[in-house]
Amino acid sequence: APALEVLRLLCDVPCAGDTRLTAVIAGELALEEKVRAAAALAGRVEISFRLPGLDEDELRPYVEKRLSSAGSSRKIFEDAAWGSIGFYAGGNPRRINTLCDGALLLGATEKAALVTPDIVRRAAAEMERS
Repeated sequence: APALEVLRLLCDVPCAGDTRLTAVIAGELALEEKVRAAAALAGRVEISFRLPGLDEDELRPYVEKRLSSAGSSRKIFEDAAWGSIGFYAGGNPRRINTLCDGALLLGATEKAALVTPDIVRRAAAEMERS
C-alpha cells in the first residue's frame, strides 16, 4: 500500500536533532494486517493495541442509544434477540450496526411487532451472503 510506504518514509525523517516522527494510526483489523505485512513499517511499531468488541453488557445499551438517537422511544427487540445479535456480530460495532439494520428492515417488511431471534438469524444469514 503506497500510503503505508509514505508513512514508513516519514518515520525516517529526523525532526529535531535525533528525534523521529511519531505517528498514531487507528483502523480496523485489516489495517493491522497490512502494517504487519509491510515488514519495514511493522519493525517501527512500538505499541499496538486492539480494542475488544462489545460484550453482552455493552451491546444492548449501545444499540438502544443508537435507536434513541434515531427517535425511537419503544422496545423494538425481544429480550432474547440480544443474545443472537451478540452471537452473530461477535461484538464488532460495525457488524452490530449492519446486523441490526438488516433485522429492523426484515422485521418491518414482515410487520413484526418486535425483532425476534429468528429475524436476527435470518438477517445475519443475509449479511453473510452479501
